[in-house]
Order: sequence, then C-alpha cells, then structure tokens
Amino acid sequence: MGTATKIHIVHFGVVQGIQWAALLQALATRPEGKLSRVRISGVPSPYLGPHPAASLRLLAGRLAHLRTCIN
Repeated sequence: MGTATKIHIVHFGVVQGIQWAALLQALATRPEGKLSRVRISGVPSPYLGPHPAASLRLLAGRLAHLRTCIN
C-alpha cells in the first residue's frame, strides 16, 4: 500500500468476516500512519442462504464496533 490514504477491499464469499479485525488493527498502527478511509464491500457466500441480510447486518455491526475501538 505504501503511502495510500484510502483503500477499498472487496470480499467475495464473506460469511463472518472475522479476519478483518487483525487487518484493520494492522492498518491503524502502520508506520506510515492511519488511513483516512477504509471501505469493505462484501459479496455474501452462498452458505448464508437465499436471504443473507441478517448475517451481513451482524457483520456490519461488528465492524462498526471495531472501528470505535481502533479510533
């Protein structure tokens, strides 16, 4: 990423997104400084069934909570 200030991650096959915590923590503490914007777009896994909205809302809530912990 070098000196990038913004990134957009597209996650195909998202289920729980548990790996994002470690990545976001690493990005928040990188020597080059924090990013001004991180955007994560998730394309749900077929394992979530035909109506993945509830699972994706839970993931969004976890990421929002993580954001408050990191900032």
